[in-house]
Amino acid sequence: MKRSSLLKRTLILGITACSFSFCVSGLTPLFAGAPNQGSSAHTFFMSGPIQEEIIAGVTLAPNPADTYTNVTVTLNSATNMTVSVVNMMGVTVMNYGTAYYNAGSHLVSLDIKDLSPGLYLVVCEANGQTMSKRLTVF
Repeated sequence: MKRSSLLKRTLILGITACSFSFCVSGLTPLFAGAPNQGSSAHTFFMSGPIQEEIIAGVTLAPNPADTYTNVTVTLNSATNMTVSVVNMMGVTVMNYGTAYYNAGSHLVSLDIKDLSPGLYLVVCEANGQTMSKRLTVF
């Protein structure tokens, strides 16, 4: 059985979870039932489209780096994408703007020579989906 069929069937039948919370992108909870007496289980019914991943993968090379790094992003469909660099405090230190990219692999070269040595996240965001990779600057 295909993964998407299984996921759709599971969502139609409902999901019983025991003491944890979760979020499925693109789905809206219709009902979150109270637990039965003596039970910590909740039943969640979801509706809405199942959103396919737009960003298939992100790689950085070289990493660690000191002057530049190349970000290779593979997209499953054409979309607008934003590439940024975020420090470990969550502050965006570089924003390379938003541009339109076709489906396939794309190379974005980042000039990082002005960044202080340390750890950063290179964040790619497309159509509400985010993928990040850790970058070490020396």
